[in-house]
Amino acid sequence: MQISITARHFELAQSHKSHAEEQLKRLSRFVENIINADLTVTLEKYRYTAEMNIKVGGAMLVSKEEAAELFPAIDNAADKMARQLKKHNAKLHNHRVKKEALPQVEEDPESDA
Repeated sequence: MQISITARHFELAQSHKSHAEEQLKRLSRFVENIINADLTVTLEKYRYTAEMNIKVGGAMLVSKEEAAELFPAIDNAADKMARQLKKHNAKLHNHRVKKEALPQVEEDPESDA
């Protein structure tokens, strides 16, 4: 999994960067085939915006969260992405049998007699 972290309008401290990498690596336990993970953190006036883009197989999942502080913004975006990855994984591994796939057996009314 390739991880890229970008900070806009401010410098990202090493502790923030390691926390963000830890959150992104934690997401790999939900889905095995994560190709790319991008995190963009933006500072606008008084709020931080964390946007995660994760490419899984052929799908691109996006989560975006805002908070007054940096750590909650990253954590909330990671939690939202975890929910999306669980849902994506459930869709891929849905083993329910569809009604159309079951063979239809018709009974002959004459065979009962």
